[in-house]
Amino acid sequence: MRQFEQLDLRPEWQGSNVVLKLAGMDKGQAFVFNSHTDVVGVDNPGSWKNNPFSGTIEDGRVHGRGAADMKGGLWASMMTAYQLSKRTDLPHDAYFTYVTEEETSGAGTKSFVDWLQNQQERAGYGEIAAIFTEPTGLTTAHHGHRGNFFIQAEIKDQGGHSSRPDLVHPHAIVQMNQLIAELGGLSATWQSEFAEGEFMPPTITPTAISASSTSPNKVARVCTAVFDLRTVPNFHSEAYEIVAQRAKALGIEMSLVCPAASVGYTSRGANIVKAMQEVISDLRVEPFDAAADLGFMSEIGAEGVIFGPGEMEQAHITDEWAPLDQVLKAPDLYTQIYDAWAKF
Repeated sequence: MRQFEQLDLRPEWQGSNVVLKLAGMDKGQAFVFNSHTDVVGVDNPGSWKNNPFSGTIEDGRVHGRGAADMKGGLWASMMTAYQLSKRTDLPHDAYFTYVTEEETSGAGTKSFVDWLQNQQERAGYGEIAAIFTEPTGLTTAHHGHRGNFFIQAEIKDQGGHSSRPDLVHPHAIVQMNQLIAELGGLSATWQSEFAEGEFMPPTITPTAISASSTSPNKVARVCTAVFDLRTVPNFHSEAYEIVAQRAKALGIEMSLVCPAASVGYTSRGANIVKAMQEVISDLRVEPFDAAADLGFMSEIGAEGVIFGPGEMEQAHITDEWAPLDQVLKAPDLYTQIYDAWAKF
């Protein structure tokens, strides 16, 4: 908030989010800039060339934790807000949202979207467009992304003596391994079944497994595993149900680690895409392989894209950085895109 005060801007708290609204002349449309404030942690600061918390500028790069994902895009959004705040001729309302929990549940953006609806703002807008300022090198607009379910699976049994495995039924570890194998086959089937789709095919990936025993000759009673299920348009809840049925058949209970994230999708012919193509003639338009917060805006009929400074390959890695020239260029591009969209 202090940074906004230095720019003579007065945002408000919306739950754990910070939201700034700039009122436009025509209240029939709204443009949302979405940036997340959370970043992934640092496992070993000593392994970084530069202090991960320093924001060092060196060799034309901004170095530090979250520089690419997505402090560069967040700063660019703030500068865009500053530029637009100096104008008295804004064609439409502009929202600048700085949300929490994008790296986990997306709860920050969901909270903002719910707030937008609860304030009955949505009913007054004939059209809402959005830019999520995630890193795309300022060359690509991601017009959609896969959805995801973070799933915890668990099975319990009575354990038993490891010398008589025939009496251990069900065997928690064996059952869980069977589920992992079955879901691996299911994921391979999806690769073929959805190969011709616009999005990367659905996948389900085991990310953790745990079982422990008090003795090497005692079979563990409980085995848990975590899975990351990624979904595509028209195959979101359906994918989850298939996985749930496979688990149930093996006596394995499933629950969600956090609420599911919806698939995000905007037509290539949407006004926001056409506006960006006017500003950037060689713009690439393609879906995003991972998940993001666009899905929450898609649920209320908003048309959004992912577009910002930095390279996604830098996200979440040691010695993360973002190109300084892209960060400095982004505010002017955002302003031009907002103005181009307002003409449609």
